[in-house]
Amino acid sequence: MDLTTQSVNFVRRSTTVYTTMENLHLLMQVINLAQGAWAAGHSSSPTAIPKAKSNLEREDALSEETNLLPLQSNNLVKRPS
Repeated sequence: MDLTTQSVNFVRRSTTVYTTMENLHLLMQVINLAQGAWAAGHSSSPTAIPKAKSNLEREDALSEETNLLPLQSNNLVKRPS
C-alpha cells in the first residue's frame, strides 16, 4: 500500500468518525429536548402551569406564571411594578 492510499484511507476513517460524532451530538440534543418536553408535561412542582380546560385559561395561567402581559402585536412585556 503506497502513501497516497494510506492517506486517502486515513481521511475516510477520520471523516466517518467526525460524522458519527456529529450525529451523536445531534441525537443527544434531540434526547435532551424530548426529556425537557416530557418533564414540562409531567412536572409535579408547585410552579408548574396546571392543565387548563381551554386554551384561553392556559394562556391566562401562563401569563400569570411568567408575570408577562400579551400585547396586541403578540409581543410580551413585563408588568409594571
